[in-house]
Amino acid sequence: MMLRDESDNKPISPKEDAVRAIPWQAAVLLTALLACGAQAVTLDDMALTVTTDHLREYIFTDKGAAHLAGEAIGPATRSYHGFYIAMHELVDGWTLQLEDGTEIGPSTAFEAVVTPDRLVRHHRLADGSVVTETVVLFDNANGFQVSYDGVPAGEFRFLPRIDMRFLWKVAQPGYEVRWQDGVLRVCRQDALNQEPDPAHPRWLAVAVRGADTFAADGRYLPTDYPKGRARKAMDHATPYVPGAVVGHIPPRAPGGNVLVTFAADTGDDDAALRAWTLQAEAGQREEQRRERLQALVDERAPSCGVARDDMALAWARVSLDGLIMDQRGPGIYAGFYWFTTYWGRDTFISLPGACIVDGDFATARTLLRSFATYQDTTAGSDRLGRVPNFVTVDQVQYAGVDGTWWFARALDELWQQSGDDGFAREMAPVVMRAIEGALATAVDDHGFLTHGDGETWMDAGGEQHPYSPRGNRAVEVQALWYRGLLAGAGLAERALEDPGRAARYRALAGKVAESFGREFWDDGRLVDHLNADGSPDRQVRPNGLL
Repeated sequence: MMLRDESDNKPISPKEDAVRAIPWQAAVLLTALLACGAQAVTLDDMALTVTTDHLREYIFTDKGAAHLAGEAIGPATRSYHGFYIAMHELVDGWTLQLEDGTEIGPSTAFEAVVTPDRLVRHHRLADGSVVTETVVLFDNANGFQVSYDGVPAGEFRFLPRIDMRFLWKVAQPGYEVRWQDGVLRVCRQDALNQEPDPAHPRWLAVAVRGADTFAADGRYLPTDYPKGRARKAMDHATPYVPGAVVGHIPPRAPGGNVLVTFAADTGDDDAALRAWTLQAEAGQREEQRRERLQALVDERAPSCGVARDDMALAWARVSLDGLIMDQRGPGIYAGFYWFTTYWGRDTFISLPGACIVDGDFATARTLLRSFATYQDTTAGSDRLGRVPNFVTVDQVQYAGVDGTWWFARALDELWQQSGDDGFAREMAPVVMRAIEGALATAVDDHGFLTHGDGETWMDAGGEQHPYSPRGNRAVEVQALWYRGLLAGAGLAERALEDPGRAARYRALAGKVAESFGREFWDDGRLVDHLNADGSPDRQVRPNGLL
């Protein structure tokens, strides 16, 4: 997309528009990075070759709620590998068997090439010929495609491995398996009578072009995953092989093609229709995805003029964008593999680097606005004003104290960089509500913000049984609270024209700063937190650096 410069009607790029909107010091640095004469980086330039000497994992996301992950070469090493929608797995993997019994799968590849839009594996057959396997995830489609080129003439059998479960659970459910109208359809038996939920499509369809029969199997494959074993978590699962979809490559077509489409939807016919539709639209969808990613690199990846470094910067830009999803409204995934959902603190810590520094103010506004809609506005709530720290398609949770103040910081950063007073006025009531809610329920005589033992980022074990209890006044929470008060004062003064409120917030920030210097400094260093009785905790932790 191009923007227009109204002063001379010349086109300007989004990069140039972003530079005009930020302070001159940052503009100098950004301009140097964006315009130091480097050649444009293409997706093909970004290709990474993977061999058996240097194995690597891949992750593709679809900008919606789905992702596809695994080893570029070799068997799955994590139970988290596979095709997922909204934290629920559907597909564990797949293999292709040839007429002579040769099996083609990730473990048989001698080389893989990964670009931002696809994975290509090369498999060498006994006669020296090569079968090329290409894997593409479609944007916002709850589906992906696997294509094999160079398949020898004769019968082929495509075997999907199914594992329908929540990503943090090990399950061995029964499956309903149907072969109808040339499409394999699979659903958990315990989900057959559930109300259809678009957020959790229960049916998976596998459409194989040219296939004509289905050979039922029904085996479970108990599998151990070495990287899960190393983590001592989720190291075992039980994928299921419903059977083989069987087709033929005619003798007159050596080097034939096998095209497979996976798609998920709420009903079996819906899933089948989606699979055939995606297969028919595959070329167009592949090109759209490729164009989107190329535009991202062209318009938003910084450049330093060194080819290797430019490629790394382009990969960083694409990878970060892959975390900006639309699972329950827009948000940023906390991380792969086990946090493929929105966490407030992670979203707002990363938001300046993900959106603001390169001028994608529209996405930044969308993300902030999305979280603001979930703010706790319940009168009398102990967490009144909190922005949630955990948002999935199934729940919204307010158990983190710091996410709200990372939100205020991110909003303040966006306002400073974009100068968007209109959006500041729109969001100002969210920050005012957060501050007033804290003042009503959680601020002590020192001006410090209090919280539960398990309500900081060190929240493993939850509030009831925290593994790392942190009293009720953590060091980084007070710093964030102080920053939030100053951000609130600026919003009150400039966006709401309320100088009285601004003065009140600044006075409280001054009190917090004074109390902080007195209570948190101990023999020349910061303590980690204050306990409920006011005693300092001297454990050595990195939180003071925050």
